[in-house]
Amino acid sequence: MPPESQLSSTAALVDSVLGEYSGVDVLLRDQLTSDICRGSFTRNLPTFLPLMSEELDDAMLEMLNPKTGKESYLAFELLYSIIHRISSLVFVGRQHCHDLAWTRAVRDLPVNVEITKFILLSFPSSLRNFIAPIIPQRNNIFRQRKLARDVLFPFGNVVAGDEPSVLKLLIESKKDHDPDSLTARLLLLTAAAVGANSIGILDGDD
Repeated sequence: MPPESQLSSTAALVDSVLGEYSGVDVLLRDQLTSDICRGSFTRNLPTFLPLMSEELDDAMLEMLNPKTGKESYLAFELLYSIIHRISSLVFVGRQHCHDLAWTRAVRDLPVNVEITKFILLSFPSSLRNFIAPIIPQRNNIFRQRKLARDVLFPFGNVVAGDEPSVLKLLIESKKDHDPDSLTARLLLLTAAAVGANSIGILDGDD
């Protein structure tokens, strides 16, 4: 087995390669995402909080209603679904947050990235560019990102709209006009928010 230092450097190399799959490469390209989240979004929290509360109420009524919801839920499944809905509402707005293509892309992104990373770690760096295109999970990332892009930007139109969202703030900044780039940013941010809050639930159960 390779020494720990070698494993760490290999993992770091794969992480850098995986940037294009996770969307990290887009975030690191500039300070736009950080500026929006720390600046415009923070200043507009009073606008977002009532919408988040309303979405929480809607989710609870829908999921726990015996006529429309499932008969039973695992506690984590229920909380994950609620976190997903609220996070998506914040990042892409009510118009898009319930779309199946979007929700699946957010849900599957961390899993697909980790599986791709695990497979690539099995090969020397010189072979990874040849191996990556035949990994199903890697291809799913780009397929789902394209579907999510088409949901957010039909016909490639980058329009802010009226609904409060991080998507709207990004577009209004006029610093990124590329639907692919904006989609990658929003998928990663939403998946990270869902993942972080879900981990918080698990930690709270300990």
